[in-house]
Amino acid sequence: MQRTIPTSLIPSSFEQISLTAGTDVFTMNSTMIAANPRYLYFSISGGDVRMRHDGTNPTDTTGVIMYDDTDYSWEAFSNPSDLKFALNDTTTAATIDMQAYVYPDGD
Repeated sequence: MQRTIPTSLIPSSFEQISLTAGTDVFTMNSTMIAANPRYLYFSISGGDVRMRHDGTNPTDTTGVIMYDDTDYSWEAFSNPSDLKFALNDTTTAATIDMQAYVYPDGD
């Protein structure tokens, strides 16, 4: 399946988030947050992940489930510091590879 990045966006930053077993919650790093991305393209590998984008911590059993070996994209993304991830309860480890994009004029 072909992936298309919306026109006029430029890459701003990349991050690989390594999620490990336990109850930790993971967020984007400060470089990604400071870039204030408007479009995110990311993939999940190694196991299922839970996500919340309202500033509340997901747990191993609550939050939107994002499946292993799946690509996701968000257009018109905002509030990057509110995006949080946790492992699904059946997962021992997972990796999120995330590419962020911004508009050239900074909007």
